[in-house]
Amino acid sequence: HEGNLSANMSLAFVGSLALPGTSTFTRPAVTPARPGSTVSPKKSTPSATAAKDVPTREPLPHLRVNEKGAIWVPQRPRPRRARVSEGMRSLVRENRVLPSNLIYPLFIHTKDYNEAIEAMPGCERHSLSSVLSEVAAARSLGVSSFILFPKIPEHLKSNAADECHNENGLIPRAIAEIKSRFPDVLVWTDVALDPYSDQGHDGMVSAD
Repeated sequence: HEGNLSANMSLAFVGSLALPGTSTFTRPAVTPARPGSTVSPKKSTPSATAAKDVPTREPLPHLRVNEKGAIWVPQRPRPRRARVSEGMRSLVRENRVLPSNLIYPLFIHTKDYNEAIEAMPGCERHSLSSVLSEVAAARSLGVSSFILFPKIPEHLKSNAADECHNENGLIPRAIAEIKSRFPDVLVWTDVALDPYSDQGHDGMVSAD
């Protein structure tokens, strides 16, 4: 009896609370049952059941319901003052992506003609002369950084990637040509060894 009474009093207290700006929901008073007594559920009549076209839900503390009886959470409006015009947006914009922020990847090989890369539609391996033309075109658009990815002939590959130390190799010659014509651009290179490795790895592979 004491446990049922305490639980009913707690429910009545929680149900009487409300958040600021919300309507107060008060649970109906509950009379504790006497020891040994039982409460029989109310029987609904056919007419009352037929009248309930939309299922109803008992209100919950601190929550509102919409016209369909579902829980509705008020949304805080987003401020739009910083987006009212292009002038205001340009004033408060935090990030600006410009051509000077981009790095143009260029795939090069030792052949004197360009070759399509089947695994990368729209991309191709450039000859050295074509690389210079690409740099010139991109530079006119504001791109000033380029990264080179070489395709080394198979007969020059080794497990120790010896070709990467060749001062007259493909990458050193390409860098020298680009910097001689466009000294203000930045040229990046890939330090991985897989283009020079006959094992296809970024490092040397031991026999054991």
